[in-house]
Amino acid sequence: RQRQMCIRDRSSVFTIAALAPWAFVGFDCIPQASEEYSFSNKKTKALLISSISVAAIMYMIANTATAIVEPWELFIAENSSWPTGAAIEQLIGTIGLILLAIAMLCGIVSGLNAFYLAGSRLLYSMAIADALPSGFKKLDSKYHVPRLGILFMMVLAVIAPFFGRQVLSWLVDMTAVGADLGFLYATAAAFVTARREGNKKQMVISGIGTSFALFFILLLVLPFSPGFLSPQAWIFLAVWVVIGAVFFAVKRKDYYRSTALQDKVSAAAQEAANASDALSEEKAAGFDRQADALT
Repeated sequence: RQRQMCIRDRSSVFTIAALAPWAFVGFDCIPQASEEYSFSNKKTKALLISSISVAAIMYMIANTATAIVEPWELFIAENSSWPTGAAIEQLIGTIGLILLAIAMLCGIVSGLNAFYLAGSRLLYSMAIADALPSGFKKLDSKYHVPRLGILFMMVLAVIAPFFGRQVLSWLVDMTAVGADLGFLYATAAAFVTARREGNKKQMVISGIGTSFALFFILLLVLPFSPGFLSPQAWIFLAVWVVIGAVFFAVKRKDYYRSTALQDKVSAAAQEAANASDALSEEKAAGFDRQADALT
């Protein structure tokens, strides 16, 4: 019996782990919106790492606080739909539950704002590369934001809740595959770039990231895996692939012919390099002035 419980618990862990990459999708809003930032890429990297670290700590605190109140078996026996809320209510009362609900609402709203910003910028970049219709790369004359991209996302966000919780859960399962593929593509590209540049440290980091991405994909697609996608999620995935294939077939020639996005990225990299050189020169001049003052 103990062995059966161990196997069941292990299966539960892998079931949740299979969907874990989906929960990290929001953090990629930081680099996607980096074009709007007025600070350096080093600060962007620090912001990304610190945000993931703080979120992980907050999740652990919430889980630990829930586990301290009473064993998880009791929450299941009580058929509690929100164990953390029930635990906080037992410890602090209604006031604590209200404060927790406000904190959760702030987290949801801030996430929605981040997705609007990053998602519209992503559609804008794809349109510049001619991967999407040209309307997505037109900026609003007053606010200088991709207006069509924002409206497109708003329409999807308004319609989605009407499909119901069950349908959205299938959609979430499917998008976990998309998140894994995105992580796999990014880490594999970073590995190839690092190998070309001879950066062994980055090769190791990117290689580990690629391995994890492959592992999470296998958790979702292998039939014997606890996190294997449901038939409904596979249908969503098939529709998603078909839509992508249609867009690729229609825009393929324009996409491969266009160099607008590469030119823009190169110009941004050159601008960052010039800013770094200017900062270095300013620091050197400052040191010279200090040396002159000392002598």
